[in-house]
Amino acid sequence: MNRKQFKSAVKKGLGRAKVEILNKGLDDYVDLVLAACLSQQCYDTQSEPSRAKWLFELFQHSDYYPKFQTDILSALTNSHDERDLEQLFDLAYWMAKLGDKKAKKILRQQTFKIACEDTYSRNGLGAEELLKLGKKKDLLKLAKIYSQRLKLGEDDCHIPFDQFIYPKKQIARSLSVLKKHAQADPDIQTCLNYLQTHYANDIAGKNTIYQQNWEQQKQLFREKYPLAQIILRASNKEGKFPGLYARFGRCATPEELEYIFVLLLKTHKKSVRKRLLWVFSRTAIPRWDKRLLKWAASKHSGLKWAATTALGRIQDRRIYQFAKKQLVQHGLNGDYWSGLDLFLHNYGKAVPKLLMQALSQLEVDEEDEHHGLASSIIKLTENNPDPKLFKALEWVYENTPCSFCRCEALQQLKHLKKLRPHIKREAAFDSHKKIRQLVTC
Repeated sequence: MNRKQFKSAVKKGLGRAKVEILNKGLDDYVDLVLAACLSQQCYDTQSEPSRAKWLFELFQHSDYYPKFQTDILSALTNSHDERDLEQLFDLAYWMAKLGDKKAKKILRQQTFKIACEDTYSRNGLGAEELLKLGKKKDLLKLAKIYSQRLKLGEDDCHIPFDQFIYPKKQIARSLSVLKKHAQADPDIQTCLNYLQTHYANDIAGKNTIYQQNWEQQKQLFREKYPLAQIILRASNKEGKFPGLYARFGRCATPEELEYIFVLLLKTHKKSVRKRLLWVFSRTAIPRWDKRLLKWAASKHSGLKWAATTALGRIQDRRIYQFAKKQLVQHGLNGDYWSGLDLFLHNYGKAVPKLLMQALSQLEVDEEDEHHGLASSIIKLTENNPDPKLFKALEWVYENTPCSFCRCEALQQLKHLKKLRPHIKREAAFDSHKKIRQLVTC
């Protein structure tokens, strides 16, 4: 493995990076591993698990530990990037957990420093890691800091009281410690009262959102966003993303969907048409109309995506023929990858070969990460579990920047009985815990 290949592997969290270190040591890659530690390289930190423990294990037993310790703790002290800080706090946690006293000291200092700030973007950074170390005095100090901020009139949504509640296993311990000291300390009592008032359902193990059944949720949504308001929003070009419109589509009655569809066919404004098409992002359009194919071939990328997504939810032989033609003519370059969704319910035996031809012609580099394409290939395989798609799934494994998508691709390969030994071996060392479990069980 050369340095460029290793840099790509460690950025994605691929197991082959760890295998390389285990086999050859860290000497040739110190700077690349250190860079990955200091700068968050996860594609999507909301869906992907932290890589801190995996990165820590790359240098934990090496002679370079003092350098990593110095640079990581310096960055933790001086960085202002919340994404980087999330990982740096996590790295400091693993260092402290295994006996690094300096890491523990800096972790405490920086957590308490940020805890005193009224800043939403850095809110609560370090608190989870500090509380996981299990010192009661740290929990109590955080509680006092948060309570004092509340008493000073700060907006409580900026104060991360939820750090005492999440993850769920933290609840019992937090409440036990706080109750024990509340009577003797007014600030601790304030914190306890706040948690018991504002997080009563969490403490009781309830979640009112998920207790509502789907019909209740739909009714509440339609009361808040009636048909007339959705049409007005579309007419005024409100909303940069499909979310609200797509949710309306899922909650709407058949009559409302028909009304939206008729209006869609009548409008001549592309921006309005796009938003009305968003209504059918997650629910099927009422009926076929040839104009949908025209819009799916539009040079207006937003309109093309919206029409393609809507067409992908219905079955018609004309869609299959159109999708094949698009794939042959345009491949998967630019935003044409969204055309794969047309095959979701219009699959044919020619798809695997055409898809691999298009993938082989696609230029992939670190600046053009093709996350959307990878997601579309996974959806295609989930809807059409054809073993002949295994090479496309291997392409996803190799090229997606997202470990969550990589995990889904491996799940599909395993389901299709196409998980090849060399992938299975290196995946056992992947940064994503579920991937390691998937290939070792």
